[in-house]
Amino acid sequence: MLTVEVCRQTSGAITGLRASGHAGWGPYGKDIVCAAASAIVQTAALAAVRYLGERAHLEAGEGLVALAVTSEPPAGGDGAMAWVKAQAALEAALWGLDEIVKQYPKHVRIVERGEDGGERRDGQHRHG
Repeated sequence: MLTVEVCRQTSGAITGLRASGHAGWGPYGKDIVCAAASAIVQTAALAAVRYLGERAHLEAGEGLVALAVTSEPPAGGDGAMAWVKAQAALEAALWGLDEIVKQYPKHVRIVERGEDGGERRDGQHRHG
């Protein structure tokens, strides 16, 4: 199963996104579910890195994409706008992942964690 973990502050801001494992829908290298979810996660992570620069850290490898972003938006100016854009990219990715989870719940799951690392909810993501 492909698991996407989302770390959120109590404010709702996303401070981390981690996708690990494989969906297991099809043979390795031909798994369209894994490919779709991976493309969504990687695109959002790359957008966050592009917007936030050194305030975002991306790690990628076989069966893993992990993004950590600064927990506080910069005060005012272009930095604050970049932080908002990165948050929007991450939220949009979760919308896409939600649709994959609806269609393939045995292959992909989303787990949300709070600031303390505790699990907040599992399954379909809810947007404010």
